[in-house]
Amino acid sequence: MTSATTELTLQHYLADSGVAWSEHDVVASMELLIGARRGAATVALSEAEQQLWNRYSGTPVAGTPESVELGRLADRRSLTEVAVASVVALTAEQVADQLGLRASTIRHYRAEGKLYGFVADGKTRFPGWQFVNDLTAVVPGLATVLGAFEPGLHPRSVMGFFRLPSQNW
Repeated sequence: MTSATTELTLQHYLADSGVAWSEHDVVASMELLIGARRGAATVALSEAEQQLWNRYSGTPVAGTPESVELGRLADRRSLTEVAVASVVALTAEQVADQLGLRASTIRHYRAEGKLYGFVADGKTRFPGWQFVNDLTAVVPGLATVLGAFEPGLHPRSVMGFFRLPSQNW
């Protein structure tokens, strides 16, 4: 690994870490994360609402060094999660091979809401959580759940929903 005193570049980090990501993979993941923030709406709080938020929310006051650092940590975590999801997700061809179908059928299933896929680096990716452990079948009821999501929901939100522990499953 590169010494902590040496300025670490993305290229060096990827080479030293042994992960199979390219700089292009990381940039595509950043686009997924940052692109979702473009034009994001915020709500203006009255002074009384802001004081209530600051006192009871458990989050630091906006603009303080603590809140800025927490924001940076959250951004890094989000970026990492998106990058990992993009890199480990399957292509339509890989899903087709596992399920014994054609890639065009997999793309049709995505369009019909029977499978979930997101676009990263110009290619549709299919997260592994929607398949049973040996990747030979789709998780039962997936299409019903996917149908309840708003169109265009960010991949991180969808992934978060499916990774959330539940006693009702």
